[in-house]
Amino acid sequence: LDEQDKTGVAANGRTTTYIFNITSLARPTNTGYYQSPAKSIDHNQYVLGGLSYQSNYNSGLRIVDVRSAEADPTGKSFRQVGFFDCHPEDDSVGGIVEFSGSWSVYPYFRSGYILLNSIERGVFALKYTG
Repeated sequence: LDEQDKTGVAANGRTTTYIFNITSLARPTNTGYYQSPAKSIDHNQYVLGGLSYQSNYNSGLRIVDVRSAEADPTGKSFRQVGFFDCHPEDDSVGGIVEFSGSWSVYPYFRSGYILLNSIERGVFALKYTG
């Protein structure tokens, strides 16, 4: 069910975040999903203060506002509020589904800085100001 397998809703190659209600750990329920505007493979995702910081290989860091999840668990109200593309070589074709670019992201510094680790280019120190 991911971008590279080309199955399910991710068959279009867009990074897909699946939303689950885990009120019952014995019976988690898939309630919806969010898709990035760019084609890429998702890797790591961290939620802090209602924002999801997503490390998506070729499309880099994507910051998605997920504060609406409780009121609308379908994901239709999620919206991208920021991004930093550390692998712009594939932008002209809307992204490529392969393992290049961003490896991980770390948004937990008190200073507000975000570290983005790129496979090819090293570490970027970023700050979201939105």
